[in-house]
Amino acid sequence: MAMNNRLLRPLQTPGLLDLVPGAAAAYSLRSLSRSYADPVVTVRRSSDDDEGSFTASEVADGTLAAFCGAGNGFVKQWWDQSGKQNHMTAPAAEQPTIVSSGSLVTADGANAIQWASGKRLQANAGSDFAYGTSGVFVSAVVRKTTVSDNAIFCQTIGGANYFLFGESSSNALQFLGALSGGGTGPATPSGTAPLSQLRVSSVRRLGASNMEVLINGAVLGTATNSTDFSNTTYKPSIGAYSQNASQLNWLGQIVEVIVYKGDINDPLRDLITGNQMWNY
Repeated sequence: MAMNNRLLRPLQTPGLLDLVPGAAAAYSLRSLSRSYADPVVTVRRSSDDDEGSFTASEVADGTLAAFCGAGNGFVKQWWDQSGKQNHMTAPAAEQPTIVSSGSLVTADGANAIQWASGKRLQANAGSDFAYGTSGVFVSAVVRKTTVSDNAIFCQTIGGANYFLFGESSSNALQFLGALSGGGTGPATPSGTAPLSQLRVSSVRRLGASNMEVLINGAVLGTATNSTDFSNTTYKPSIGAYSQNASQLNWLGQIVEVIVYKGDINDPLRDLITGNQMWNY
C-alpha cells in the first residue's frame, strides 16, 4: 500500500507573521515567517570594514561570527521582514554591536543586538509609519541593563512631538504621545519593567485614545492618548530619539521589534506576545 507522503513531512512551526500577518514593520534575528528567506542583518566587521548580509540561520549557525573573526561586528542594516521595505540602517558611528570580540551578543541565551550611547538605527524618511489617529501596537523583546530614559521605538512627529515607546528613568514602561501639541501620556503602570531580564515589552493604542502597556503579555497600566500620528517627515528609529542619536539611548539589548498599525484585538495581542514569549 502506498504511504501517504504527507506523514513524512517535518512539522513546520508557523512564524509570528504567519500567525498575525499585516505588520507595518518587523525586525528580528529569527525568521518571522516560513516564507522569509532574505537576510535579517547586514553587518560591518571591525577588522577591515567589509560588509556581509546574513540570514537568520547564518546568524544562528556561526556564519556571522566566523565572518567577523576575532573582532567586532556592527549592524549596518536591520532588515524589515514585513515586506514593506522599512529597513533600519545607520552610519558607522551609530551602528550597534552584534558580534563582540568574535562572539555573538546574547541576552539570556538569545542572539541579540547590543545598544549603547550614540547607537541608533533609522528607517528612511517617509517610511510606512503613518498611524493617524487609529490604533498602533508595538511589541519588542528586550533587556535593559541601565536605568535611564530609554527608547525602544521612536517616531518623531513634527519635530517637537513624538510617539515614543520606551522606559523612564524610574523603569516605568511608557507610551509617550507627545512632548507638546496635544495628546497625553505616558501610561502609569502598576509595576515597573524588570532590570537585566529578557522580556517582552509591548504597547497598544486602540482607536483614537485608549492605550495600554504590557510586560510578558500582562497589562501593567492604561491611559489615554489622542495624538494624530500622521506626519511621516522624520525618520522612525530603534534605540534612540529620532532626531538625536545621543538622546534616550537604549542601554542593553534589543532582540526583536514588531510594529502593527490599526486596532489589534485582545486575541491577536495575546497571540503576538505569546509567540515572542514562547520563542525567547
